[in-house]
Amino acid sequence: MRAILLCSVIVALMAGCHPRTPGDADAPVVEAPDAATAVHSAVFQAALDEPGLQTYLQLENLGRERIPVIISGDAELLSRLVAHKAGERVVYRPPSAVAGTPHLAFEKFVVRDSSADVSFRYAVEGLRAEYRLVRDSSGWRVKDADHFLE
Repeated sequence: MRAILLCSVIVALMAGCHPRTPGDADAPVVEAPDAATAVHSAVFQAALDEPGLQTYLQLENLGRERIPVIISGDAELLSRLVAHKAGERVVYRPPSAVAGTPHLAFEKFVVRDSSADVSFRYAVEGLRAEYRLVRDSSGWRVKDADHFLE
């Protein structure tokens, strides 16, 4: 339980959330993500950091056009995730708001106790990616990554 709480606090701090102190009466309250959201965010970050994906994201070459990284898909899940690329927080947009914009369109995001399956398309690069992730003592990592050009 302590590990989950610590993970939630770390994710919240990475998102710019800070614990409230008694002198912060006027400060907005920002809830730390629940344990499930923290786990999903860790899976999501591991998928975004997969080395083969970096070639397609091209954040170093086309940064101004592609930063922040935009994601779309299941609003209930994806809008709550916290992840960062190129020093910026990843931004969720509904599918109806991303036409013509480089974005990762998530099709599958299934997390189990010690494994996860993630798939998405990156139309601007003609990419479809399928990842199988596993959780070990150091956290989540991509075990199998398949990239298909369409």
